[in-house]
Formats: sequence, C-alpha cells, structure tokens
Amino acid sequence: RAVVQESSRKVGSSGCTWGALYQDNFYPFSFAKNDPSISDVFEECKRVQANLASSGTIGIVPVPVSKVRFTAPYQRSRSTVFAIGKNYLEHVNEVDSSNLMKNISKPTAPENPIVFTKLPTSVIGPDEFIEYPTGISTELDYEGELGVVIGKEGKSIKENDALDYIFGFTIVNDVTARDLQRKHQQWLLGKSLDTFCPIGPHIVPKENVLDLNDELQLGLT
Repeated sequence: RAVVQESSRKVGSSGCTWGALYQDNFYPFSFAKNDPSISDVFEECKRVQANLASSGTIGIVPVPVSKVRFTAPYQRSRSTVFAIGKNYLEHVNEVDSSNLMKNISKPTAPENPIVFTKLPTSVIGPDEFIEYPTGISTELDYEGELGVVIGKEGKSIKENDALDYIFGFTIVNDVTARDLQRKHQQWLLGKSLDTFCPIGPHIVPKENVLDLNDELQLGLT
C-alpha cells in the first residue's frame, strides 16, 4: 500500500492506493469503490499473478518506485492485529532471564497461546517515526515479528485447512513499553500506544515464499 507522488493519479480518499511491486515498479490497483475490502485487494493480487504467469505482463501502467512512498499494508477501518505472546521456546527463556522482561509472565512455555491485540491507532508505516511516550514509559523494547496476513473470512478452522486462509506474510515491529506491560499484567496498554506497530512495507503472497514446511529465517539489519 502506498502514496503515489503524482497529482494526476487518482487514489483513495485516504491518499493511499493498493498495488503490486514488481521489478522496481509499483503497479497501482484500480477499484470501483474508494474503500475496497481486503478480499477485493487480494483478488486483484491473484489476477496480477495470473497475468504474470500467463503472459509475463501485468496490464497496469507502472509507477517508478522513486515516485512512491510505502505505507503500512493495512486497513485501519477493517483490520485487527492479533499477536501471540511467548511464541517460541527461546523467547520463553528470554522472558525469564532478561531484566527488561522480568515478572512479565510465568517463566514457562504457555499451555495455551497467549493472544493479545495491538490497536489500529498503533499501526504506522515502515518509514514513520515511533513516538517515545515521555512521562508514560521509560522501558521501550522492540521485537521483529513475522506477520501472517489472513486472506478470507473463516470460523472454527481446522488445523489442516489453516494455510488455505493465509494470503501471505509481512514483517511487524512489536514495540512494547515493558514497564506498562509489567504493571498491568494485561498486555494491551504496554503494546498499543500510538505508533507501536510499524508494519510492512510489503505483503509477500504465500506462493512466493519457499516451501512453508521449511523454516523461515528472520533477521535484523
């Protein structure tokens, strides 16, 4: 999702438009309505992928990446960020040993997933500044996370069918005020202050990711 820096190009009411990134060009999508649903966006992505596979072309006038400012690939009015706490064993041990995370939760692997949300007002783009909450917290922390983007509605989904509901993946910075998290023992406040959830810049369709049965390696630069 991006802001196209061309005054002649029509974009949504938010100033942003969804599109596809391919070979250093951005291909902005056009929709009949200004506020397309996530399903609309993903259907357009599938159409673009099909065009590339069949003819090697996209069928949309490209915009050079130099003319584009990428924003969070997220619709504030329609999306929710669900997060899983202590989601791998090394992190469970880190929670117990790190001074910054002492007394956040039990120093054992949870029997059931720890689920929390990050409020829509916490979401920002990848190049925006994180606001330091002066007077509220003195213990900010960050965690690089793999974001799983759900592509269609579902309920009571069986484990074997879960991948069918995933459209793709992105990256998320899970910013946390550890002192607030420790004080409240309920993670919403410590993790949902304004600007505490940078996302993106891109969503990579699952078809473009290596075999999902293999391990995905995440790193920081």
